[in-house]
This record gives sequence, structure tokens and C-alpha cells, in this order.
Amino acid sequence: MCLRRFALHIKIPVFSLQALKSDPRTPFVDLVGLTNISIHLADVVMNKTFAMIGPLVNQTADPKLKMQYDLCYQLYESNVDAIESAKNAWKAGNYLIIVDMAEGCLTDCSDCKDAISITASSPLSPKNKEVSRYCETMLLVSRRTSGD
Repeated sequence: MCLRRFALHIKIPVFSLQALKSDPRTPFVDLVGLTNISIHLADVVMNKTFAMIGPLVNQTADPKLKMQYDLCYQLYESNVDAIESAKNAWKAGNYLIIVDMAEGCLTDCSDCKDAISITASSPLSPKNKEVSRYCETMLLVSRRTSGD
């Protein structure tokens, strides 16, 4: 019920709506619960992508691309730490911190996208885009929760 009301108040992208619906807890939670779900979804995809980047850094022969993957690795390492802060902020009811973290995640995803654009077909590109979409979902929900 809350997801329907939430979607009525803002223009929510189809991806975000589908992502939130994918969690079995969604029908039973309020807006604060949706915030927690959005953090969890972003956390899962972010950690999977972060785990993928380390081997890319080590296996890439092109020194320039290796440097770009290393930049993405550093950005994701920071975001993995930030998502832990977002979890703690949710527990404390400090939703503005979650907004800040989600905005930072979107910026870092954009920076990583720019860094790896030197290659036409990086396996990181679709994963980075996916993380960006989940961070956008977290931003939309946490803004609504915080009243921002």
C-alpha cells in the first residue's frame, strides 16, 4: 500500500518501482521501511560490483584502463563504506545522511562511467549503470522519507 501512495506523489522510474516490488517485504512496510529496502537493494548490487572490480584491475593489461579501473575501485570502496553509514543512519532515523550518501553514490557512478568510457565494451559498464539505478532509487525514497 505504501509503495502505491509513494509512487503517486512523485514520478518514480519504472526501474525503481520494479526494484522495490522485488523485495517481499515491500507490501508490508511504510515509507521508512521502503527506505531500508532501498538501502538493502543498493548494498547488494554495490558489493557485487565492488567484488568484480578488483579482478578487473589485476587482469587488465592496458595500463591506462588499469588506472581507470583502479579509480572505480577506489570510488566503490568509498561507497561500500558509505552504505554502512546509511544503514546506521536509517537505524538512527537520520534520513538526510541517506540522501547525502545516495547523491554521493550517483556522483561516483558517473565518475566511474566517465573513467571507463575509454573502452568500448567494459564489463563494468552495465554493472556500474545498475548500481547507479539502485542509488537513484535510494535517493528518491530517502528524499521522501526525510521531507527533502
